[in-house]
Amino acid sequence: MRGLLVTFEGCDGTGKSTQISLLVRRLRDLGYRVFATREPGGTPIGEAIRSLLLDRDGPERTALAEALLYAASRAELVRKVLVPALYENQFVVVERFTDSTLVYQGIAGGVPIEEIEEINRIATGGLSPDLTILLDADDLSEIDRRIRSGRAKDKIESRGRAYQARVRDGYRSLARRYPERIKVVVPSGSPDEISDQVLALVLARAEEVFTREGGKAPVAGQPKGPGFQKGPCEPGGPGRLEVMKLIVAVVQDKDVPKLMEELVKAGFTATKLASTGGFLREGNSTFLIGVEENQVERVLDVIKKTCRSREQLVTPVTPVGPGESYVPYPIGVIVGGATVFILNVDRFIKI
Repeated sequence: MRGLLVTFEGCDGTGKSTQISLLVRRLRDLGYRVFATREPGGTPIGEAIRSLLLDRDGPERTALAEALLYAASRAELVRKVLVPALYENQFVVVERFTDSTLVYQGIAGGVPIEEIEEINRIATGGLSPDLTILLDADDLSEIDRRIRSGRAKDKIESRGRAYQARVRDGYRSLARRYPERIKVVVPSGSPDEISDQVLALVLARAEEVFTREGGKAPVAGQPKGPGFQKGPCEPGGPGRLEVMKLIVAVVQDKDVPKLMEELVKAGFTATKLASTGGFLREGNSTFLIGVEENQVERVLDVIKKTCRSREQLVTPVTPVGPGESYVPYPIGVIVGGATVFILNVDRFIKI
């Protein structure tokens, strides 16, 4: 497994969401594949836990119960989202991770650190960030203003200045404990100026990681090495890739907008062919999706959940006139309201 796992930490109101958005955009502009998510959340179970934990009017609970709820969300996220994305050689960016639990429920909440570390170990299966960006707030005035005005966004923010100060001090203690992994960025200056610092740290760490592991460090705009190959159909990808499968999906036109949206959200690139009659019947659209073998099931899952317009099969039309010919594609899997062909591809050449 190799991608690069980058986490963002810091007190509420330090601009984590803004900096993540800027980092994702800038990395994609450089040609890299990027996946971003948040904690708690990122999965159906995680989002349900998030609603429970952050609801300002939700039930009171002990810090240990809170830590276990965060861990439950994290366990789902790691196994169902983060690890698959890392196997797909992506930059994976997460707003909050294990350090948040160490600080909020451990240092600030009073749960013994060794217990939090064991909970985190079980939840993550040992997965650790390659780099953590800590946005360190000297000034807690923004959170003060939210609390005084009743605008605190959630239950955690509403806990008062003393709690937030313990959180800030806890993060600083972690940064001193793990200086190689946790890099402190003071959020002063414009968002773009802060983003310059963050991007430099991320690219430097990527080069360190891949040099250390024997791969060639990625070059901006020309990703190389085991962690940064582009997807088989993405612009700017290498001339030859280890593309294992070509998925050909024939779907109803009414399903096209939603399917394209869901494929993009899942990180896949698809080409839609126009309907011309014959095999490409009117009312049907055909998608071409190039993926590695371990990505096939994820694409099929997207199609199955999205294409609900019909249940009958689309049967290729037999040639009826002289000169007509059709490639005898083997049917691999039929899902939902689509017909899907899965073809082996020996190589992919960008022309």
